[in-house]
Amino acid sequence: MSPSLVGYRRSVEAPEAAVTPDGGTNCSRLLPSCRPRVGGCVMTFATAGRVGVGSVRAPGWVQGLGRAFAASPTGPGGAASGVISALIVFVAAVPFAGWALPAAWLAPMAILAVAEQAWPARRPGAWWRELNPFAWLSSAGYSVAAFYLVFFHKSSAQTLGVTLYGVLIFQILARDYTAPRRLMANLSAPLLAVVLVQAAAATMLVQRGVPWQILTLVASPFIVFRAFRTMQSHLVGAHTLERRARAELSESETRYRMLAERSPDIIMRCDTSGRIEYLSPAAANYGYDPASLIGRDIREVMDPTDWGRQQALLQELTQGRSTEPGAPAVWRCLRADGTPILFEGAFSRLVDDGGQVVGAMAVMRDVTAREAMEDELRRRQAAAEAAAVAKSQFLANMSHEIRTPLTGVIGFAGLLKDVPRLPKEARRYADRIHTSAGALLTVVNDVLDFSKLEANQVELDPQPLELRSFLDETLDLVRGLAEGKGLRLRLDPLAADLPQRIVADGARLRQVLLNLLTNAVKFTEAGEVVVTAGAGTGEGVLRIAVRDTGIGVAPEVADRLFVRFSQVDGSNARQHGGSGLGLAISKGLIEMMAGRIGMESQPGDGSTFWVELPLTPAPAAVKPSVVERDPDIEVESIRLLMVDDVAVNRELVTAILEPFDVRIVEADSGAAAVQAALDQPFDVILMDLQMPGMDGLAATAVIRATSELNRETPIVALSANVLGEHVASCLAAGMNDHVGKPISPGELLTKIARWTQPAA
Repeated sequence: MSPSLVGYRRSVEAPEAAVTPDGGTNCSRLLPSCRPRVGGCVMTFATAGRVGVGSVRAPGWVQGLGRAFAASPTGPGGAASGVISALIVFVAAVPFAGWALPAAWLAPMAILAVAEQAWPARRPGAWWRELNPFAWLSSAGYSVAAFYLVFFHKSSAQTLGVTLYGVLIFQILARDYTAPRRLMANLSAPLLAVVLVQAAAATMLVQRGVPWQILTLVASPFIVFRAFRTMQSHLVGAHTLERRARAELSESETRYRMLAERSPDIIMRCDTSGRIEYLSPAAANYGYDPASLIGRDIREVMDPTDWGRQQALLQELTQGRSTEPGAPAVWRCLRADGTPILFEGAFSRLVDDGGQVVGAMAVMRDVTAREAMEDELRRRQAAAEAAAVAKSQFLANMSHEIRTPLTGVIGFAGLLKDVPRLPKEARRYADRIHTSAGALLTVVNDVLDFSKLEANQVELDPQPLELRSFLDETLDLVRGLAEGKGLRLRLDPLAADLPQRIVADGARLRQVLLNLLTNAVKFTEAGEVVVTAGAGTGEGVLRIAVRDTGIGVAPEVADRLFVRFSQVDGSNARQHGGSGLGLAISKGLIEMMAGRIGMESQPGDGSTFWVELPLTPAPAAVKPSVVERDPDIEVESIRLLMVDDVAVNRELVTAILEPFDVRIVEADSGAAAVQAALDQPFDVILMDLQMPGMDGLAATAVIRATSELNRETPIVALSANVLGEHVASCLAAGMNDHVGKPISPGELLTKIARWTQPAA
């Protein structure tokens, strides 16, 4: 038995420890092509190849001798170490015992050293199956030598014997500490020798008359025993931790190996020069043999058209020391057949113990289908946006083309109705023309409003208003229509718990209520239309209801009323008209105000349409109602430039302003307007937008830039372009205000007075 640690080494390391013939350590444990290895691997699971000791090869005769004595060619151990240890004891004992006895001891010890190494390893089972008889005999031989040196000699011979005891016990402890029964069996010989020595020494002490020194004699081996027992505890604990760590590492390695083998994503590692060091089996899904790509340049699998960007990203990985994954990037690669494919992956730097970057690792996921889907989504989104723009442009153009002739129809019909001494029949015809044109204008406005709601282009403008006045003024707008049918239109007293003033978008709320009121009047042939206002469902809710005594609606079809272009009965549409957009628009506006709209009805019993809105009381200082009647308008002594390419529109404005002291200069184009502005000063300019050649926006910009006489003159847009973006573009071009077509005489006069009369 050799008093070295080779036995311990052999008991800990696996027979198949991955030490290569050239001294390297195979750390490809986690790769699909690796062989299982007990003892663990501390390299990253994407690393292949050998690390650790170098590639120094021992001479052939040393390897042969090592195989003969079961020793490692790169270090001491095995039978050679046992023979050398026995030879050392032999040489040290000769000065005390002569040549004969040490030589007789050396010969069997050398044979036992070789036999111990040649004894086959036993598989785990009964503890006695793990015993090596030659190891026990070797321990017994060293125990006999130690006993001989300690008991029969003095001075340095005893020192050698005690040392031999200690080394022998330590060697057995280091080798067999994980197997207590085997440990006790192999320690039996040296322990027996120690007991014999102690017993003999105790006898001598008794014979000398100093028996109390036996305590000192016993204390020495006891202290040594405690020291070795503590060492065994630490070794067992360390071995337990090591075994647990190996088990956890083995489990982790197995898990990662299975992950690498089964993952549909490609796991790749490359060095700092871009050469592939590892490629997971998933690469086979794209026509590649992973093993054949090891050592090849990564550029061979990347799309050359994208290599510049990819090379910059790879070079960035070799700079710095951070091992955090980089930002995910899309890499254009090639299948084995040359077809392009897209991968998304984030590379992580790999660094050695010194902090030097040695490569990069990434998990690459095929995103070709996803990118194609996103491209298609972007294409469709762009197409939808283009369609929305085209739709808006189409609606704007159609609105302009319809409003332009309606301007003349509504304007002159209104003027015709006011002609004194007009025959009754002619006045009735004028009324019909005016009403029909107004209905057409309502349809155009509804289409535009619904389009803006769909495009989320409607913006609310909440302002304080007086609730009672607001409702009275709204009813006044449809009173004439109701009285024309013989209907009674009234507003019930407001609930006592309502505030007098609230905050709301008066224009949009009025639009909703007017729609409900006109529908109520339209579908009621006799009776009344009543408006009520009070508290709604829940706290802080305002409820406004419009109740009529009309034809009513069946509950099962009531929801269709709030769907665009939907009407309950086609015969009603033919009889009463309408586009089917009014209630859909009202629903959209109320929902924008965080409210609700609904109805309650029975056929033949009339209907009640209601809206509920968050109730926000207004502060004490309240602006006038948004529809408060304008004071008497006075338009006197004004020089006005009227710019429009349509003669009918110029004639209509002239007719509207005829009762007033207004001197009008007409221009039929933008260029003519610029020339007129250069020739004489004006108090106000009415400017059409869409005109051949120079349009109204360009003419305004030129006048602002070149006309000293009219650089500050108010310019009011007079156009059938009434969408919000059109009004904004007018103001951005330098205009001061906007009047939409068809022209309302009252609105036109109000805007002229606003910009020409001094503020009160």
